[in-house]
Amino acid sequence: MSRFLMVAAVLVVFRPDAASMQVPPTPAATDSPIPPAAMSVDVPQDPPRPSTPRPGAPADTQATPATQRPPQGPPVPLPTPAAQPQPPQPPRKARGRDFNVQIELTISDHLGTAAADKRVVSMQIADGAFGRIRSVADSAIAVLNVDARPEILENDRIVVEMTVEYRPLAPDGVAQAKRPATLNQQLTVILQNGKPLMVSQAADPIGDRKMTIEVRASILK
Repeated sequence: MSRFLMVAAVLVVFRPDAASMQVPPTPAATDSPIPPAAMSVDVPQDPPRPSTPRPGAPADTQATPATQRPPQGPPVPLPTPAAQPQPPQPPRKARGRDFNVQIELTISDHLGTAAADKRVVSMQIADGAFGRIRSVADSAIAVLNVDARPEILENDRIVVEMTVEYRPLAPDGVAQAKRPATLNQQLTVILQNGKPLMVSQAADPIGDRKMTIEVRASILK
């Protein structure tokens, strides 16, 4: 008996893994008071969460197919707005005939019984055009301005529109406060070709002085 124990001790010393290789005894089934069917409990499970790609992980390379669009035809042009009717333009008046008209204007300044002091203005203007003359002396002490526009009519008649401004010099020894009156007129007259016509006669309101204007228009052919 003692020899057998010694052999067993030697095996335990030299074969320590032999003891670990022994299968532990299976515990005996105990009688459970709860039946197996009652032990299973249904535990609610959470819905699956969408997978989120981790940083650095390759994304799904499968591309979603693009929705195909139906073929489109050429663009439809927009309707052009109708043109607005333009108001009729008045007919442009012709300048006149291809002639020049010579206008000669004579201003006679009568003071008492002395001889008349005359001022003559002459200009050539195209038919239907405007003419202008400006004459000023000694800081506007004496002024002679004439504007005229001739227009040839039938039977060698000429209608003349004109404006005359005349401011004479004061006589010697007369103060500036007592200078002669100024003549300023605007008129339209019809003249015969080459015949003079007295168109204006004015009197000084404070003195014995008269001023007359004579006009002659001639057609230059």
